[in-house]
Amino acid sequence: MTTIRIRRAGVLAVLALALALTACTPDPNGPAVSGPAQGDDPGAGGGPVASSACEAAFPDSPFGTDMTGVHTVPADWQAPEGLELCGALQSSDTTAVLQYATALEPDAVLDAWEPLLGGYTLERSEGIGGWPILNAAAGDLEFAIQTDGEVGAVVVGFSEGDA
Repeated sequence: MTTIRIRRAGVLAVLALALALTACTPDPNGPAVSGPAQGDDPGAGGGPVASSACEAAFPDSPFGTDMTGVHTVPADWQAPEGLELCGALQSSDTTAVLQYATALEPDAVLDAWEPLLGGYTLERSEGIGGWPILNAAAGDLEFAIQTDGEVGAVVVGFSEGDA
């Protein structure tokens, strides 16, 4: 149990770092980009323009949505309907962070994710800012799905380590 708590603290630290890096509170002057996603714009660094939902949840996030370099996330990872991937980051050799925007209520997000996670031990509790969090573990992979209903954000922090 101590090992799980230590590892959970590591995943929560990844989540806290991800939230801090992306400044999850909305900019009082509004998002830098508004409107629906515009697709690839070669003049804007070669990546898709962030949707208004992603900009509201993660103002000026520097992370793209390319999952090819995010090896800590399981290959069969899937998000439930109603979530939009806003950012993907392999933050170290053993940790990764995914950012999602959603209009779903926080408990509905976790309710939708639980059936997709049949191979994991799950524990739901109160997380950062009092919003619900779902911790999951299987083998040497542990992750936490942290919701934020105020800005419609969901951050998933993954951590690989010794079981």
